[in-house]
Amino acid sequence: YNEDELGGVNESTLFMARHNGTWETDTSVFANPYGVNTEQNYVYANITNFGSIFAPFGTDSIAPTWSDNQSSYPSKYSPSTYSQFNISWTDNVDMDTVLFESNYSGTPQNYSMSNSTYGGSIYNYSTILPAGTFYWKSWANDTNNNWNVSDTWYITIEKAPTAITLLLNGTDGDKTYPTGSVANFTVILNVSGKTVYLDSNMTGWVLQSGTTPLMNYTTIQHVGRFNITGYFPGDANYSSSLSTHFTRGGKPDGSNCTSPSDCLGGYCVHGICRSSSTYCGDNYCDSGEDCASCSADCGACPMPSLPPPPKPPEEKPPVAVPAAPVIWPQPCSGWIAGKSYPIPKACSITLVGELIDGKPADGTVAILVYGDSMVVNNLSAITPTNLNCNQKPLSAYEINMTADIINYCMNYKGKLGDINESTLSVWQLSEGKWQELPSDMILHDTNIICANITSAQTPYMIAGFVPVVGITPEVALAAIQKANATIAQAEAAGKNIEIARQLLVAAEKAYLDCKYGDAKDLADRAMASIAGLPIIPIIIIAAIGILAILIAIAYWTLRMRVKPKMAVSSAQTVTEQTRNK
Repeated sequence: YNEDELGGVNESTLFMARHNGTWETDTSVFANPYGVNTEQNYVYANITNFGSIFAPFGTDSIAPTWSDNQSSYPSKYSPSTYSQFNISWTDNVDMDTVLFESNYSGTPQNYSMSNSTYGGSIYNYSTILPAGTFYWKSWANDTNNNWNVSDTWYITIEKAPTAITLLLNGTDGDKTYPTGSVANFTVILNVSGKTVYLDSNMTGWVLQSGTTPLMNYTTIQHVGRFNITGYFPGDANYSSSLSTHFTRGGKPDGSNCTSPSDCLGGYCVHGICRSSSTYCGDNYCDSGEDCASCSADCGACPMPSLPPPPKPPEEKPPVAVPAAPVIWPQPCSGWIAGKSYPIPKACSITLVGELIDGKPADGTVAILVYGDSMVVNNLSAITPTNLNCNQKPLSAYEINMTADIINYCMNYKGKLGDINESTLSVWQLSEGKWQELPSDMILHDTNIICANITSAQTPYMIAGFVPVVGITPEVALAAIQKANATIAQAEAAGKNIEIARQLLVAAEKAYLDCKYGDAKDLADRAMASIAGLPIIPIIIIAAIGILAILIAIAYWTLRMRVKPKMAVSSAQTVTEQTRNK
């Protein structure tokens, strides 16, 4: 043989083979001597059967070769995105096995690669990779077990970012709470199934944790400013994130106080919490108050001398302007919607209702406008929706007009009903929610409330709150907290808490919907489903008991109806009548 013709065959493995229907590669069929002379380049064998075909055979020594490695993977971890790894392997004889080696599982492992996706010489491996830095390479052998390995490549996948949303009673921001009120803190992570945490520097706070969304109800017991932080510490595939808001606990306006820090409004005025440094109606004429701003505390102002009215056009007679108090200007002439009218500053135009001595009459609403001029585009009564818990409106209007000063007033004498007068205020609809106007925009006179309107095309209402009847929020919350603790103990003891957990979720929803009686009932039922008989058997037993009582009542009623009358003279007749009845 010629060495140039070996073509990758290992010269030292050459031997003589005989063809007898198939090639026999077992050299024992030859009698000695047989073998290969690599120095003189010949294969030899002692042939005894001359009816066969003979040829030299040898073993392939060339390993497979690789090329065209390709990989695609996300820059950040994605639980739904597959990473792809491709490489081409070829061999001069035939491929056997192709492997993908990587340490993405934590330790180096080999995984089978397949050419079923692309076919031919392209081998592929795909998987969802975690976050981290990993290497990969490929191994391959042919049918003669000649192995080869590719170069080594490295990839890096960053952790996926996360976002925490911290809600304080549904608001993503800071919030103030009156002491004794219940705060709802909710932590929401944008990745489901993860454990999140809620922490605070409130006195006595215990770190809270649970699967997102985590909801916590806390009764505000302390006066002061505290931070509330919701956070996710991160894990192997997701980065950490946190959100912090601040709460301020304090006493509401009207509560007793000794220091401004006691009060939500920030002012302690003569031992009472207020939202400003002065309060009209506390019988103190303080600095910043005068007869014009607070006649109730400082006394009525003397009647001012009014300037002369503006000179009218020469073709019109002069307009007489009556004298008017500072707070309640006298009415001017009437108005027509959509028209522009001059208004002397000394008087006002009343758009709705009736005035007596410049003030709204009993039980009526008035829109007072005064200034240089006005234009009324729309003024219509509305029925307010999206009210707060226990809130009851007295009147509501959509006001679309322009003027220097617009006042929305009502004489609520005889109109309060069960509304607590101290809660009466003026509210503005903003972003779908009723927001109370600042106290410095509201005037409260005897049986009259009045607010300065500053935003056109905005619904306003005068409303107050009615007392809570029946189960109070505190009682309902205590029942929910007790049920939650009972369920946690039952779960730790290995009991089935599925029904109890569903009832507790329903109780929490009822609480947020201000249905405190339903909330307490559902919380009690949640505990009953764990502590004793299942709820359905309890209902069945109670129904059977009630049915038995009704049967007994019916029986004794029947007996009373069939008692013999005194006028019957014969015992036999009595018996017969009784039987018939």
